[in-house]
Amino acid sequence: MDRRSSTRYPADLAVWITDLLQPGRSAAGTIRDISDCGVCVMTPLPLAAGSIVRLDVSGSVLFGLVTYATAEGVDLRIGIDIQRVLLGDSDMSRLLQQVLQEVLPAVPVGSL
Repeated sequence: MDRRSSTRYPADLAVWITDLLQPGRSAAGTIRDISDCGVCVMTPLPLAAGSIVRLDVSGSVLFGLVTYATAEGVDLRIGIDIQRVLLGDSDMSRLLQQVLQEVLPAVPVGSL
């Protein structure tokens, strides 16, 4: 039974995730879903709840706060509450903007 109150929209976006509290700690990952609460990322980078992260995805940058991290196989499933979005000017960035405006309307969006 799924106890989540928010609808999850499946995604499969490559992302580079960086721990902003420990510069130099970063790794590749995949955004697995997007909801009005944030995004879910699969990554081997060990992050704990409370970590502040930068997500580089499709020419855009998202900043957020890790809300949970659970082991899933060799990776971690990490929930991230998105706080700020800086969009690039690629076609993928424009698509990302449309999705985020629908799913996360309260998150401030700027340009790179």
